[in-house]
Amino acid sequence: GIENNTLNYEVSVYPNPTTGLLFLSNNYNVTLTDLTGKIIAKEQNTNAVDISNQPAGLYFLLLTDNKGQIVKRSKVTKE
Repeated sequence: GIENNTLNYEVSVYPNPTTGLLFLSNNYNVTLTDLTGKIIAKEQNTNAVDISNQPAGLYFLLLTDNKGQIVKRSKVTKE
């Protein structure tokens, strides 16, 4: 599985599960993929991601800082 991984960051992703809008505790570079690895959303320097147009299911969220270092990896469930 994917581990939640933090590098000296306090990161919150909420609500999880979501009906479409995910909020982040700070601004991050975000990559959201489906189970096959297809990129669903990619945003720079944001604190929210809208996945309301995606079908219900499991997604993977990768947050990086402005230096490209991974801040957090997380599973996200869309209801």
